[in-house]
Amino acid sequence: MKKSVLYIVVLVILALVALYVYLQDQNSTLDAGFTSFGIRDRQKVDSLILRQGDERVRLHRQENTWYVNEHTYARDKAIEQFFNLLEDIRVEAPAPGNNRDELLAMVRENPVHVQIYQRDRLIRNYLVEQSPAKKGHTYMMVHDSRKPFLMNLPGFQGDLAPLFRVDPEYWRDRTLFDYSGLDLKAIEVVYPEKPAASFLLTYDQDHFMLKSPGDKSPDRFNSNKAARYFSYFGNVRFHSVITDDQQLTDSLKQRKPYCTIRLTDDQGNHRKLLTYRKKAVSAKDEFGQQSSYDLNFLYGRYQHSEEILLIKYTEIDPLLKEINYFREN
Repeated sequence: MKKSVLYIVVLVILALVALYVYLQDQNSTLDAGFTSFGIRDRQKVDSLILRQGDERVRLHRQENTWYVNEHTYARDKAIEQFFNLLEDIRVEAPAPGNNRDELLAMVRENPVHVQIYQRDRLIRNYLVEQSPAKKGHTYMMVHDSRKPFLMNLPGFQGDLAPLFRVDPEYWRDRTLFDYSGLDLKAIEVVYPEKPAASFLLTYDQDHFMLKSPGDKSPDRFNSNKAARYFSYFGNVRFHSVITDDQQLTDSLKQRKPYCTIRLTDDQGNHRKLLTYRKKAVSAKDEFGQQSSYDLNFLYGRYQHSEEILLIKYTEIDPLLKEINYFREN
């Protein structure tokens, strides 16, 4: 009788130990799953890439500002929502073993590939399943692994893959420049067809300096106008992005810019915009004036970028000053 009781006690203890080990293993699996997909501290992230098929978007941060594909400002709301997603996403369960091969094939069919970086070091690298066969359920898997996880986002019903947007238009803000006067250290404006109108305006240790590009001697100028000009570079916006017009892109590459604006901020970062006149659609504008060029819009593109921006003159005209604007009368 005593032996039977002892056996029962031993079996109960072994069962409890086995249950504890199993739960620990499950928790370890789920925690590992979270650290493979989610982000607890968004400040550690300085860039990320979302890719699906031939589509690709790169987001990166300089100081506290996020950019899309190197050059264009990102929408603050889109960035905020995405990091909320990364902080809240959870592993609901590992994929069941009986249909793992089917799930592997489904995840790899047409996934969103997510890569997240900290100081150029890859810290997250995974695939987000986007299969019509699993509506309402989303599986994710570490890249080059064979272990899919069923994912969950508390309070959200539906597929998670559409939340990982691989569309630059979704991410981009329409801000062309957004600097306070104190953010800038140098503004260089060059008119290739009219070099004498070009200028370099710098600010250092509470002093402005104006000179023609390549000229070592500074000009006499109105410092109040210089200070006011530096303030014009806040919240300057473009109208739209021109896409799928390779002929226009090739044409602009062959043309001299109308004006280039090169900014240097207080961190030493550079930003260069090239602008081009837009040919008029008709011989006369809405006021009956003849003009070879559109008087409402011009084209722009950032240096090293293929994208063509359509910019309203009303937005950019205050920036298109010539050197005589600053000179003392």
